[in-house]
Amino acid sequence: MNSNIKQNVKGNDNFVVVNYDMHVSNISSILAEALPEIAKIVALQDDSVNDTKPYSVKDKIEYNNIKSFKEILQEYGQYGFKIDTLYEEYDNHTPGFIRSVFQYFRTKYLLKKEQLISLNENGEDPQLIIKRNSDNIIRDIFKQFVVEIKTVKNIEINMEALDTCALCVVCHALINCKILEKPPL
Repeated sequence: MNSNIKQNVKGNDNFVVVNYDMHVSNISSILAEALPEIAKIVALQDDSVNDTKPYSVKDKIEYNNIKSFKEILQEYGQYGFKIDTLYEEYDNHTPGFIRSVFQYFRTKYLLKKEQLISLNENGEDPQLIIKRNSDNIIRDIFKQFVVEIKTVKNIEINMEALDTCALCVVCHALINCKILEKPPL
């Protein structure tokens, strides 16, 4: 089947027509080629407009019913300003770095949230499900992050320090409302 795909590029009425011979066997390879362009589109999305509500870490802990990670969050959350500074340095050399880090953790959370809510057969309020599972959500995201970091080649950190550093990064993402829900004002 030969198909013409016409798309409005960047919303300014510039159209690109691409001819593809679409077969089931090559859809994934076409999508793989398109992923870098999709990443650029996502990177240009400005979600900071919706992310300006102030709240305290205490409010975040209480609203999401964080119990077992409460002390860890309070202890490792204190490194937030230093992590912000480090992220800004990386962002200066690799524009979009901060956004990518936050998107990484937000995506991990949204997938975990979707998984938990999809198991909800009795119509329970999704926020109650999140509250009941908040510590498990944090733990699962932390463990997944550590596993993914361990697969990185040429990482220059001893395994003993890895957990501590990973906790700092996960706590930072949580404090910045990329993991769990924002407390209402």
